[in-house]
Amino acid sequence: MPEYAKNRSLLKVFSRSKMMIWALAIAANITAQAVFADTYESTAGQTRSSGSTTTSTSLTTSIPLANGQANAYDPAALQTYYKTMWTQISKNWWVPEELFFKQVKVKMVIEKDGKLSSATLAATSGDNRADTLALIAIKRAAPFPPLPDGLPTPFQTIYTIGFASNKDRDFVMFNGARYGKGEAYTLATGTKVGHSDRQLSELDKQFHIKKEAALTKMNKLYDAIAAEKENTNKKAKLLTDYADCLITIQEQGEGRDKLSEALVILDKNQADEATLYPCLSKLAQLDYSLGDLKTAEPLFIRAIAIKEKETAIAATGATAATAAAASNGVPLKSLLETYAKLLYKQNRATEADEIYKKIKTLP
Repeated sequence: MPEYAKNRSLLKVFSRSKMMIWALAIAANITAQAVFADTYESTAGQTRSSGSTTTSTSLTTSIPLANGQANAYDPAALQTYYKTMWTQISKNWWVPEELFFKQVKVKMVIEKDGKLSSATLAATSGDNRADTLALIAIKRAAPFPPLPDGLPTPFQTIYTIGFASNKDRDFVMFNGARYGKGEAYTLATGTKVGHSDRQLSELDKQFHIKKEAALTKMNKLYDAIAAEKENTNKKAKLLTDYADCLITIQEQGEGRDKLSEALVILDKNQADEATLYPCLSKLAQLDYSLGDLKTAEPLFIRAIAIKEKETAIAATGATAATAAAASNGVPLKSLLETYAKLLYKQNRATEADEIYKKIKTLP
C-alpha cells in the first residue's frame, strides 16, 4: 500500500489548548413537568462530572423527565455512552486542515437499539464542505450501542463537531487521537512518527482531494440508500456505488461488506446479468485483494462467464443497451488477469496458463 494511503488519517491541525475538541448538547424533545440535569466536561480525552454548571467546553445533557422520574437513568452509564459515541464519531470524522475550526451542529435522533434514525444540520458552520463532512462522519459512525435504560426514545441529541478555537497551534490528529510535542504515534507498518516529522507529500494531497470528493458523494448515497425501504435492485446499485467510494478512501473491509450486501439483494431478486455484473466483478477483485481467495474464486467464475457472453454478443452486433451494459464493472482482460494470479497463488499453474492464453486472444 502506498505511504500516502497508510498515512491517510494523519492531519496536521492548528491548536493545542485546554479547549474541548467535541461538545455534545443533549435535549430530549418531550413534554415534561420536571427536569433533572447533569453536565459532563471532557477535555483532552478525559471525562469528568461537573455537577450542574455549564461552560463553553462542556459536554452537556439536559433531559426532561416526568415527575418522580429524576433518577430514571444512570448518569454514569450516560457518561460511558457519550465516551463511546465520541470514539465512534472521532474515528470517522475527517476534514482538510483548513476546515478543522469550522464547528458544525448536527441534530441526531437515536432509537433505543442505537440505530441512527436521522442526522441533520442544527446549525451550519458557514461552510458547506465542513457541514457535509460532519454529517457523513456521524452517519458512518452509526449504529451506536443501545441507549442506557431510562432515557426517552427516540433520543434527540445535538452534537457539535469541530475544534473550538485555533490557539496554541501545535498538534496532529491520527486515527481520532491527538499527539503533541514530544509524542509519537505508530503507523500500520510499525514505524513511530513524531508529530513534526512529516510534511504532506503531493501524493498525500491528491489522496485527500479524492477522499473529500468520495465522502461528499457518500453523504448523498447514504441518504438515498436509507430512503429505499425495500431491497430493490436500485438499492443494490446504490450500495455498489457507496462501496466504490469506500474503496477509493482505502476502506476495503467496509467496501466488501457493502458489495456483499448488494450481491445478496441482486441474487435474491434474480437480477439480469447486466445488472449483476458490476457488483459481482468488483467483489471478486476486492476479495482477491484482501487475500480471501476461496471466496473470490466462485465470484470470478460467475463474472467471467457473464463477461465472455457479453463479449460474444457484442462481436455479433450488440444493441446499444447491451454495449452499455458490457462497459460497466471490471473489464474482462483485468478480470482474467487477476483470476490467473489467484490460480498461481494456489499452485494451479496449468489452469493459470490457460487463462493467459485466453487473454492473448482478446482485442
